Amino acid sequence: MIWYQDADGDGFGDPEAEVEACEPPEGTVAEAGDCDDDDPAVFPDALELLNGMDDDCDGAVDLIYGAEADGWFAKVKIADTSAYEALMDRAAYDAFLETL
Repeated sequence: MIWYQDADGDGFGDPEAEVEACEPPEGTVAEAGDCDDDDPAVFPDALELLNGMDDDCDGAVDLIYGAEADGWFAKVKIADTSAYEALMDRAAYDAFLETL
């Protein structure tokens, strides 16, 4: 079986760090797809924040703070069908990050 190194402990491994073994070696997982295995907040199906990073490993990078905006944005997935953007003040944004 193929296992993938999960350096950040988010449950998704680095697709370029494969290990073949019958049992999972320590620090590995069965699921690959982590696009930044040094950041536990970045993995497939993560909440995509508009922060200039690809948080959910879908290849899309969002902007965080627009010139006309008066708050911080987070894009929240609703079920598997759609998404919406929520405008938060900085304190709410910081509190949200603490939950990740």
